[in-house]
Amino acid sequence: MNQQEQFNKKYEQWLGFNSKGLIVPLSETAMRLLEEKFQLFIKLPAFIFNLIEYRMESGYFQASGLTTEQVWEVEQILTNNKE
Repeated sequence: MNQQEQFNKKYEQWLGFNSKGLIVPLSETAMRLLEEKFQLFIKLPAFIFNLIEYRMESGYFQASGLTTEQVWEVEQILTNNKE
């Protein structure tokens, strides 16, 4: 099982219906930081994530139940810690 499959399996309870979840490999640093964020997010009752990927060399995170700032923080983790 690859990194993406492991992540999506771990957080499948919060993965939106018919959503892809994490679809790109991440650096070790990005994965560690993403895990830290998700440990906070899963405590929020409305949190659901749909997609984590790169678009035009920038991180892209699609989720609901978060503030715009929380989504931006995840996108910055992805963008600033690429392999």
